[in-house]
Amino acid sequence: MTFIKKVTALAVSNISPANYQGALIWQSDNDLPGIDKTTVRFQITPSDGNIGFPLETDDFHLDNNLLPSVQMGAISTLQSGSILIPMTIRDTEGDTIHIFGRYQKESDAWRNITFSGSTQFLSDDYVNMLEWNSVDDLGFGEFKTIRIQLIPVDKDSGDVSVSNIFNIYNYAGDYTADLKIDFNDLIVFARAWSDQDLTKEIGPAAGEPPLLIPIPDNKFDFEDLMVLVQQWNWSYDNVDSVLKGPVLSKISKNNVVKSEVKLETFVRDNTIRYVWEKEIELTDHDSHLSPVNEHLITVFQSNYDLWSNEFGDELIFALDSISQILGLQLQLDYDPHVMRVSQTDNYLLHEQNGFTLQHTNSETGQFLLNTVILEKKEKQLKCAETLFRIKIIPVEERQTSVSYRWKVYGINGTVISQGGDDIQLTVHYAKPRQYALYQNFPNPFNPSTTIRYQLPVDSKVHLEIFNILGEQVTTLVDEFQKAGYYSRLWDISESNNRIASGIYFVRFLATSNHKNKYIHHKKIIVLK
Repeated sequence: MTFIKKVTALAVSNISPANYQGALIWQSDNDLPGIDKTTVRFQITPSDGNIGFPLETDDFHLDNNLLPSVQMGAISTLQSGSILIPMTIRDTEGDTIHIFGRYQKESDAWRNITFSGSTQFLSDDYVNMLEWNSVDDLGFGEFKTIRIQLIPVDKDSGDVSVSNIFNIYNYAGDYTADLKIDFNDLIVFARAWSDQDLTKEIGPAAGEPPLLIPIPDNKFDFEDLMVLVQQWNWSYDNVDSVLKGPVLSKISKNNVVKSEVKLETFVRDNTIRYVWEKEIELTDHDSHLSPVNEHLITVFQSNYDLWSNEFGDELIFALDSISQILGLQLQLDYDPHVMRVSQTDNYLLHEQNGFTLQHTNSETGQFLLNTVILEKKEKQLKCAETLFRIKIIPVEERQTSVSYRWKVYGINGTVISQGGDDIQLTVHYAKPRQYALYQNFPNPFNPSTTIRYQLPVDSKVHLEIFNILGEQVTTLVDEFQKAGYYSRLWDISESNNRIASGIYFVRFLATSNHKNKYIHHKKIIVLK
């Protein structure tokens, strides 16, 4: 047996025979402060000038450990997902302290907390922070009043510290725990879909947005997507969601798009449209994006050629190289007095499953598009350079500037392209505002000339050539034509009759469905 140390505070002398029986008191915390041992013995050695035989006690448990304590800081009353818990540990002996936690939902029983990260703290780390990912213990769809306990332990359990009461809102689909459903959540969802990560499962669900309560079925599929779509719908219209009253359902009963604010989801043959008509205000959380140039986005206007009925009425967005893409976000800011934007042709979803969440505020001139790919990794394709096209609807014919910002995520969920820029556009009407016959060119001509005209509405058109005597020489057009811009070539070398040099007249007659007639003439010259 090895003794820890000699007792220094228990020297007893001059014990008379009358006191040979009695008790000794040892203040063990003076000699062994903070010691907690289960195999301690006590030895007594008598002496009357000559040292006698020592006697030892049996082993006993000596516990001089001072109990640790912990004090929690205030936890804000509104929480979601990962909750940071400030704390200060106190222990006189400076032991390594383990922290255990429990939570209580309203008046339910206390349950153990699964903390993220280490729960063991050295004396240098007594002022610290614990992190509790409440989704691990509570799951999505929890909207409860909570309080928690912290219990410090070295070898003994110390005093329990109880937090203030706070509220947890673990909205289904709020993977980033910021009390809203945004593009970052869509990217997490897409990765979970790709990996079939059932820890992110949120569907099917019961209730109404945003308080949808998941009923997991151990499948990550279309039902999970539908829950996410409804939550996005709610979040977009309710930035201060938990401070507002009841949220109205945004699902159109007949699935007909009624306004420019819309959301469409495409998965194979399923097309679901969610629509709401309340005016919304777009918020921009990425107004100052730091460029990420692993890949570059190029933007250009489609071809403009009136007489080929090409009006530059599309904005084309392209990636500088073929790449595997998980998701893409785009925001446009434009002048609503000059143009509007409408439905896109989304090349990302031509051969892959996925969905697009799209919002337009035509009064302020803002457009937001989010597209996410939903495929397992082994099925994800490399996307072509052209990503999508956005339709331009003219309000006024003139030049204008459009600002755009983008963020593109690669297959591993990392940003591969991010930035913003402006583009100058020339906006043209796709349909003429009035009838017109233009002067031919060249003029004079030999042997051919081009004659152009325009139709503001669908019309029956006669385009004829007369000589100076009023005799009809040829008919170039005699048919019903849709509104637009047209050109016809008159080649006199192909005429059955000889066309002499001289003055001729083009007669343009257009009759609309409403029987309104437009007649106009132009003088042309044949010069041989």
